[in-house]
Amino acid sequence: MSSLKSKLLYQLTVSFFYCAIPVIVFPYISRVLGPGNIGKVNFIDYISQFFILFASFGIPFYGAREVAKARNNKENLVSITSELLVIHIIFTVISLLLFGSLIFLKHSQFNDRTLVILAMINLITSSVGLEWFIVGLENFKFLARRSFIVKIATTVSIFIFIRRSSDYTTYYAILVGGNFILLLIDASYALAKARPLLNKELKIKRHLKSLSVFLLTAVTLSVYNFFDATILGFLAGTLAVGFYTTPLKIIRLSQNFIHDLSGVLLPRVSYLIDTGNKIEAQQLLNKSLQYVLTITLPLSFFIFLCSKEIILVLGGQKFFNSIDVLKMLSILPLIMGLGNIFFIQVLLPFHKEKIIFFGVLVGCVVSITSNIVLCPLYAEQGAAISCIAAESVVTLFLGWHATKQIELLVDLKLLAAIVVNCLLFIPIIFFARKISGANLSVLLGSGVTSFLTYVLVQLLIFKNQTIAEMIRFFKDSLKKKSISARA
Repeated sequence: MSSLKSKLLYQLTVSFFYCAIPVIVFPYISRVLGPGNIGKVNFIDYISQFFILFASFGIPFYGAREVAKARNNKENLVSITSELLVIHIIFTVISLLLFGSLIFLKHSQFNDRTLVILAMINLITSSVGLEWFIVGLENFKFLARRSFIVKIATTVSIFIFIRRSSDYTTYYAILVGGNFILLLIDASYALAKARPLLNKELKIKRHLKSLSVFLLTAVTLSVYNFFDATILGFLAGTLAVGFYTTPLKIIRLSQNFIHDLSGVLLPRVSYLIDTGNKIEAQQLLNKSLQYVLTITLPLSFFIFLCSKEIILVLGGQKFFNSIDVLKMLSILPLIMGLGNIFFIQVLLPFHKEKIIFFGVLVGCVVSITSNIVLCPLYAEQGAAISCIAAESVVTLFLGWHATKQIELLVDLKLLAAIVVNCLLFIPIIFFARKISGANLSVLLGSGVTSFLTYVLVQLLIFKNQTIAEMIRFFKDSLKKKSISARA
């Protein structure tokens, strides 16, 4: 268990930087580029993300699971890695051709050639990523270090090279360059550990049945994850995309902490299920559920109450239209946090790929239908409603089937304590606004006060063991680092 905690700490450290750095960078970028140019970058990037998911062929999830199961057998590990990498490359080429065909057919919508070229490069570098291999081996320390270095490098580059509104192509080039560097680092790691492609007897067919389900899941998942911005761009313009994707990115940043927990638990739960330790897996998953509720409920409350300050601090006055969108999307951390448990932590280790696919397919249908109806009428707010509807349907569907595989227990006392505690945010934010009219002061003051109040009330009054364990975990981690530093 201590090993699992240390791996989670490395992932949480990465998440902290992935959240903190955009908070530092985005106010600068939003003011220099403006919502229109940010909308252009996000529009082409969201479309490329659809093809990236197609090219990945579901390997990021499937590969992490299979590598975790084969990690104690070097020969099997080499075979699996080699075979999955070949499949990766084949589907990346197919995806690149499809992307090029779309650009050719809809060339009037893609008139910025530089962004198109960068999107194609991003498709190649992101599609053939090998992070799944490193996750399967549970080497989160390596992932944390390389992510930190690359993130710092891209951040410094943004402040150096982005000076004018016309630098939006340079901004996208820096982001794509960061992905390319990650690919090189991960490839060198995989080559050292498994020497992929050196195994001549590749049995690619054995993966295709499972991966075909993952492919369908990835494609349909991408529809309601990325096509909302795409449909919005076609029906309401790139300015509306800027107003919608900005708060959506803020929400997705907050999801990093939950996604990291899922990433750490996927190989471990897969290993436990494969070796017949279902009871230990159930204990892990129920702790995960308590963690998600403890983190996402107050986060959703705070984002809703401070939507105005968050948008005006990060985006500026030009993004005023995004305030209501962020309020609407504030429920997503809770919905997506639960969805992560059902999808990645429960159904995936239990090999329920078909159930996952059907759940995502339902969400896809809801997303497309609601976006087509609502985007022309309500623009960015219509896209927000569609996003919430799709995510809710998927989470409910997957949750229903996840509870059939393993018993997930919701502590109603814990849930009630969290909700009551979150109501204290209302007077805290109200008085912060009365004391200071500055958005940054209100956000920082109410944020710190709400956080400390939440932690103390949960510890001292409601005796929340999840909070207590998290504090002990970080204290022990700091002690270990202090001891190792003195040694």
